[in-house]
Amino acid sequence: MKYPLSYQLFNRSPLPPIVLCLVLMVVLVGGYTLSAFQSGLIDRILAGKIANTEFRATFTAMMITAYMPMSQFYLIKWSEENWLLLSSHVDVLPKFDVSLSLFWGSVGAMLQFGFFFAPSWFSGNAFNPQYWSINQVVTHVIVVAAGWTLYRLLASILKYANQFSRIARALPTLDLFDTKFNKVFVQQGVRSALLVIGFISITGIIIVAPGGGLFMAVLIAVISCLCAVLAMIIPALGIQKRTSLEKKKHLTEIRKKLQKLTYKVALDDLDHLKLSTLLALESRIQAVKEWPFDASSISKFTFYISIGLGSWVGAALVEKLLDKVI
Repeated sequence: MKYPLSYQLFNRSPLPPIVLCLVLMVVLVGGYTLSAFQSGLIDRILAGKIANTEFRATFTAMMITAYMPMSQFYLIKWSEENWLLLSSHVDVLPKFDVSLSLFWGSVGAMLQFGFFFAPSWFSGNAFNPQYWSINQVVTHVIVVAAGWTLYRLLASILKYANQFSRIARALPTLDLFDTKFNKVFVQQGVRSALLVIGFISITGIIIVAPGGGLFMAVLIAVISCLCAVLAMIIPALGIQKRTSLEKKKHLTEIRKKLQKLTYKVALDDLDHLKLSTLLALESRIQAVKEWPFDASSISKFTFYISIGLGSWVGAALVEKLLDKVI
């Protein structure tokens, strides 16, 4: 199985992935900030001569570029661990496909380029030699790289989630009372959502930019939360549908047996025992939840979402404080 280069690098690193991610963030963000100081970009921003949108966007893209490889590493690692847990319940389990999408990476790179740089290129400014500087080159490379890594990660989350969903729908039999099996799909969804929420937290730096508007911030918050919800729900869709079918199958069989017993004119002791057993089993099967989420998984997801959106509030407060100080 061929793993992505980012996974191989993080896997071979002597540092834990989180530490390596922080080191990369410090190097990229610190290097860009130092370069912005030397080029006078920071001075022009502080003097109010230019907006800080470009600096914020590149700063955020630097953090995303460092965050995404770590996210990809953990997505593959956690997915393979959960896939291995399924092997104890599934007789024939296909290999887990960890390949990344070149298509969606290319789409992400082009979209990022279009969002941030299309006006400069279409207006002809990009063809002016004075337009280009080291900061401009770095900004172009990092922003496009951020789009490449982001869209590949989101595509991978959906692809991996669908693999879990498909294997659940294809199960020949399902033990309705085996809660440990269902928790594998929940764990995959919650962890995938956590990676999306990490991205949401980082983007707070640019979302709360002055002039961005409350409506745009709320819209992006809603879309981001929906992405996190999808990342959590999709892996569980297969097991939900399979559980629903299995419940209907068992309940249909039980009710046929109950119907035969109730049509009897007289019931002996054995029939009464069968009747009570079937009724108890029917009630127990009806009580089985089709969705595998419990209070613990929902509370974790809510906590993660609150952290992501809370970071936006924190960024807004810092922005207000800086406006008063500077």
